[in-house]
Amino acid sequence: VLSGSHADGSGMARIGNTCVMAGVRARLQTVPPSDPHNTAQVDPPPPVQCNLQLPSLCAPEVRMSAPAPFRAQAIAHACQEIIVGSGMISESALDAGVEGCYARWQLTVELVCTDDDGNLRDAAALAMVMALANTRLPGVNLNNESGAVTCDLEQSKPLVLMCIPIPVSHGLVQDTGELLMDPTQQEEQALCSGGSVTIVYTHQGRTICSVMKSSGCAVREEQIQLCQEPARERCRQVHLQFFA
Repeated sequence: VLSGSHADGSGMARIGNTCVMAGVRARLQTVPPSDPHNTAQVDPPPPVQCNLQLPSLCAPEVRMSAPAPFRAQAIAHACQEIIVGSGMISESALDAGVEGCYARWQLTVELVCTDDDGNLRDAAALAMVMALANTRLPGVNLNNESGAVTCDLEQSKPLVLMCIPIPVSHGLVQDTGELLMDPTQQEEQALCSGGSVTIVYTHQGRTICSVMKSSGCAVREEQIQLCQEPARERCRQVHLQFFA
């Protein structure tokens, strides 16, 4: 989606008419171990930070008012929770491997929704996963004489992912209690007043790593069990088509 000169990884996800583009930018944090004010090793920032932009062109009802930024923050937070809950990125994967210097990669995932027609959380999470799977980290070298740390794009290596988390959401029809997989925006507004349930699978649908609930009414345990098998099958299809 994006050229290598602008991003270290990129991806795009389209679910129906909903489309989200993602770009990953890697920033190297270096601190000499002898630095007495080395706070990076004591309290490091989150290894991956997600940001979502909802421009006014992505949907007619999106305006630059309070609900849109709050919704974007909630979806971006859900994407970060998927990374943490699934364990898809280990600490060793972000270690630059430089002896004599603290050097770790910090990743920023920028998500931009170009068309919002429902189920935006799944589309944003899938775009994030696609971009991380496409990410390559430059090689890192330490000059022992000057102490300078340099990056070499020719020695870049792909980011190692421990697993591929795939979210599948069901809208909850509050009046009947029925579950509707992958609801459109019209279905979300007209039918799914009970919110939605998102089940995140890893290992081609063999493991549930997270269950998330958006705003709305409470969800019964039997409702979650009812949507597990369709979500598992959707996860297998997505994994075989895009990540096999």
